[in-house]
Amino acid sequence: MASLGIMPRRTLNCTDEEKLQFFNYANTGTAEPEKHAEGTRVAPPRAEERGRCFDLKAEIVEVVAVLAVGLGPVESSVRTRDRQMYQYMTHHNYEEQPKADCPLWSPPPHTFESCSLLQKKPPVYRVMVYSKSQMDFLVKMAAEGLSSAQIARSVNVCRRHALTLLNDVVGNSEKADPTSKRNVAMAVERAEEQAKKRLRVEDMTPAYTEEESAEFVRLGIAASLSIIARLLEKSWVFSLELKAFDHQSLLSYLDVRVKFYSRVSGLCSAHLLAIPKYVGKCDVMMFQTLDRVLTALLPEWRERLIGITTGGDIPITARIIEVVKRFQNVACGPMFYRNGSSIDQLHRILYTFYAALDKGRFFRIFKRLSDYVRNEPSVLSEIKRYPGYREQLDSEMQGFIKSPTAFGREVDMIMVHNGMIQTHFKEKAPAIMLAPPVSWWVTLEVLQWATGRANAVFEVLQKQYLSLSQQAAVMTSLAEECISGFNAQLHDGKSSSTRSTSDTFVSRDGQVSLGKSTMLDFVVGSSTIARDLMKHGSPATVHFVAEDLAASAVDMVASLVELSDSLKQQSTACVDTNSTKVSQASTVTDVLPPVLPHELAQLSLAEFDEVLQAHDAAQRGTLTNSDIKAICEEHELLCRLVAKEEEFRCALEKCTQETPFDLAWSFMDARFGNLEAFAGGLATVRPSDAVALSDQKARDVVVCPKDMEEARLLLADLTLESALHAQQFQSLTKLQEEMYDRERWCTETVKERVVLKVSAPEARGTYLQKHTTFLITQESHQEGVRRRFRDFEWLRVVLHARYVGLLVPSLPEKTTTAAVLKNEAFLQSRMRGLQRFLNDIMQSPYLRSDAAVASFLGEPGDEATWDAMRKGTAVMDNAGEGHMRWLQRIMCEHIAASPEKYVLNVLYEW
Repeated sequence: MASLGIMPRRTLNCTDEEKLQFFNYANTGTAEPEKHAEGTRVAPPRAEERGRCFDLKAEIVEVVAVLAVGLGPVESSVRTRDRQMYQYMTHHNYEEQPKADCPLWSPPPHTFESCSLLQKKPPVYRVMVYSKSQMDFLVKMAAEGLSSAQIARSVNVCRRHALTLLNDVVGNSEKADPTSKRNVAMAVERAEEQAKKRLRVEDMTPAYTEEESAEFVRLGIAASLSIIARLLEKSWVFSLELKAFDHQSLLSYLDVRVKFYSRVSGLCSAHLLAIPKYVGKCDVMMFQTLDRVLTALLPEWRERLIGITTGGDIPITARIIEVVKRFQNVACGPMFYRNGSSIDQLHRILYTFYAALDKGRFFRIFKRLSDYVRNEPSVLSEIKRYPGYREQLDSEMQGFIKSPTAFGREVDMIMVHNGMIQTHFKEKAPAIMLAPPVSWWVTLEVLQWATGRANAVFEVLQKQYLSLSQQAAVMTSLAEECISGFNAQLHDGKSSSTRSTSDTFVSRDGQVSLGKSTMLDFVVGSSTIARDLMKHGSPATVHFVAEDLAASAVDMVASLVELSDSLKQQSTACVDTNSTKVSQASTVTDVLPPVLPHELAQLSLAEFDEVLQAHDAAQRGTLTNSDIKAICEEHELLCRLVAKEEEFRCALEKCTQETPFDLAWSFMDARFGNLEAFAGGLATVRPSDAVALSDQKARDVVVCPKDMEEARLLLADLTLESALHAQQFQSLTKLQEEMYDRERWCTETVKERVVLKVSAPEARGTYLQKHTTFLITQESHQEGVRRRFRDFEWLRVVLHARYVGLLVPSLPEKTTTAAVLKNEAFLQSRMRGLQRFLNDIMQSPYLRSDAAVASFLGEPGDEATWDAMRKGTAVMDNAGEGHMRWLQRIMCEHIAASPEKYVLNVLYEW
């Protein structure tokens, strides 16, 4: 019966415990590791382990293992729960180990230095590689698009030929001296023996087999996702960014990125998952794939997701819009933002049009001419005489490929000076470059019509606050202007069978047609050079230009129409009321929230409270009630400074709607850390503010396309994922090291519990200048120091000036009424407030280690000595390790020029 895959009914009726006792399963291939107690926090790696030690959530390890299913001969070393269920459902394999809460990971022996389960709940693996340089080397190879098999072959080829390379080095150095070939050979042989002992090239650990290389590839992906998960856990909200790429004819993919704000990294964008060949894929499967990955990273992602932006180089398809709707329907927050950026898509449409002219010859001549203008002194000096061109000429010639408006500005510059340039070529006849033909100048003059209108659209699209509906309107206007100018015809692709002929050109999708005769009329009407050629008997050149422009422009117009329709569909989805959502309804909008300092300063206190309530800030993410209180206090301070301080108001006037988020907040002297963090979460829905963590563009990835299995658990490709995650691996690990270092220092600094007590009020001074001092002692210590209320005020002013952006504890209210000062109840209340102030300082690792705090608590001399010490401490450049570390946290921000000056002014007022 067992051979037929059928279990006896008696066995099926047994309990799980009885089955376990009967089958007595053994854990094969995985040694039981040392486990930490449940619920304890995992300690960060030691300093000597940084860069080669990785803590990975077991859910992420399992998701990465699923990516490798069906993609080659290498079996996954992770026994996933999906695999167990598959064995159970398809093969009735009851001998498989029962489903566990944690997937079992059994890498090949000697692949890593160690791989152990560090924590049971939630399960966390800790992997230690042999060296940091080993991991960096393999990650760089993966970033170039190499698969695990290619990495294994490359490393082993390098290993086999390492001695040959060494021979060349030793041999060349020896041949520099007059000696015999025999001596050289002996020297090389001795070097080989030493190298074998030192480099262990014949018995390496690991051996870099295909299986071991695959483990390193998965480790790189899992490490990247684990760091992203940690950053998301610290963000109160985040958003997703869907970007469609089609840079290779054989590979197109949807790049899904997460956008978040972190106090360590600022506003960032990191790659999450790529869905290759997404066109035609089921939107349900795409959503389920992303849902599983997000759940592994952040189980409560539905409560944290605040919006989705779209972008990329090609228009977003209707299927992707359906995926966005599914995210919109499961989001639990009260607000859900939909936005996108069509700049890159328009840039690619126009760049493709320019590059196709005259089969690419037009663009090659254009680049050579731009380079020649910048390197020919006579031409360069003539153009620089005119205002507005000096900065453009000083920039790199290739900049117009990256900047959307640079090509149009370059066309304008050359056309303004075309007479001088053509005269130069006639008189000088330079040998390094031939003069551009007349047809090229006609094409350039016609293009000036298109680039002028395109640049006007780019300037509008570069505004950060454009909604999808506004972008759709701008793009529709450009498409209609091109259709009208070229006299193009639109067709219904379902009913039309129009094909290109000798006189008519039809776009690839059959939606647009453009006649040669109508383009000829346009060329003659927009080019003075073409009209002169027609008058002087050279119509062939004009006809050639018209035909070439019609062949290229028809696809450009069709792409503009497609992009316009895509933006309209996305805009319509924002106001679609026919939602199938059954959970709490969210307000879907493409109107972006206020996030820049000058926008928040324009809100009244009541309006800002409405913003907090609209986003349910107190009930979602990591924000606590004290955080909300600090955010409100900083907003109130922002409004007060705008109303009272002229210098601060001038700094705020530098911000506009086009100012990037990080730059706008850098004008604020880092005084509003909590408010900036709140605004940073909302700013993730802005289309182009976040800084990508990848060290190269995704379009540079070249991987071999594969036919994906329809039964895949996740719509993803392991090689593509390894390349995209490897490109951001160094940036993410650097952020992780900064977080580890900060957490370690903060933990060690406040490890020793210090409780301060304020007691024993004592009146001192003369009758006219009487004041009260208080005794400050540490718990379990008898000795202490005496300080008056003015000393406490001094300490708070110093700390507030040094730690801009850090919330310094407040003091009890000050009073000068003699009757009140003598009241026993008042003294007790003041002592409690002062004691709370000091103990709150002791809870902050930065404030606790400040030199002013140390002097305040440890200088027991008389009042004259203390006054001298106080003034010396106030102007110290280095106020201790806490001060230096706080400056490192905000070193990228604009710091006030002289905080000490502010402190001295306060002292002078006393």
